[in-house]
Amino acid sequence: MSMNSIDNPSIEFSASIQPLDVTEAMKSLLWNRQLLKYIGVWPLEISHAFFLFFFIYLLVHCLLTFAELTLGKHNFDVNMAIIDENVLHLMTLIKITMCWINRQSLRRLLIEVQDNFLADNYNTFEKRFIFMKYAKLAKYYFFVAVPSMTIAIGFYYIQELISNVKMAMSNSSWSYKLPYKTRTFVDIRDIRIYTCLCIYQILVPPSIVLGFVGFDCLFTNLAFHITAQFGVLSCMLREILDDSRGFQCNMKELVLRHYKLIRQAKTLEDKYNVIILQQLMGSTFQLCASGYYTLLERIIRGSVDRDGLTLFIFCTYAFAVLSTLFIYCYIGECLIQEVIEINCGDTGCFI
Repeated sequence: MSMNSIDNPSIEFSASIQPLDVTEAMKSLLWNRQLLKYIGVWPLEISHAFFLFFFIYLLVHCLLTFAELTLGKHNFDVNMAIIDENVLHLMTLIKITMCWINRQSLRRLLIEVQDNFLADNYNTFEKRFIFMKYAKLAKYYFFVAVPSMTIAIGFYYIQELISNVKMAMSNSSWSYKLPYKTRTFVDIRDIRIYTCLCIYQILVPPSIVLGFVGFDCLFTNLAFHITAQFGVLSCMLREILDDSRGFQCNMKELVLRHYKLIRQAKTLEDKYNVIILQQLMGSTFQLCASGYYTLLERIIRGSVDRDGLTLFIFCTYAFAVLSTLFIYCYIGECLIQEVIEINCGDTGCFI
């Protein structure tokens, strides 16, 4: 398969490849490309213009949020709401920056990964089952993470926008408040200026979906694929041990393939270890802060309609975050089990 097969989903596969299975296995990567491509950090198709635009946009947004936090005279509850918002934006900025910094190594890893999307590599039912099982898991995570985060972030923006507009219209002495709590340095009383600033902030939700979720989907795709290859390697080892005539030649190929997988797993660990730590700490803090803010809204606002929408947004966002934390842990467990299967499974062999 050519290097650009992931970038061009319309490529026809040769007769030796099973189109249905390979196409299904590649779907998650193709969808992942659509997320990271439009923020400029898809490793096989880097766009410096898109990346710089979103990097500067998110950086300015985070700085204005910090300015509001430090310069604004707010009580503890408002400060918690500001921090809760900004943690997600800051995590998104860090993720796309790390993806851009590591673009060369991730590009090489993706090229090696797509070389495995050949049906000839999976000539037994067991190999096909292992390969497709992990490919489907990556696809299922995409189905969960992208819609849930899109719904949560989109409804949060709409809720804050409508609430702030109603508040300002009910009392002409109040200035308009932006959906995301950033420093404006002046009171916004002109509806036209307020509309322009809301349009400026409307890019925050797609930035989070493209950068934050897209980065997690990339890790999930790569990690599940490497895990699948360890499982396939275990099947190959059992086949080789049953073949006494080609044992020496096949074992040499197996050791080289094992070394390649270890190198790929090491590359993935080196590029994602800081992000995984950030994900664990930041997401845990955000869940606690969001839960506190949701309870606070119920006590202060006292509106049944707003209570219901706030609770829906929190539950949807919590589901997205918890699913990401779960998939990170599950990937680690699957990888450990597949490696154990190679080293001391049914074969009793260690390579």
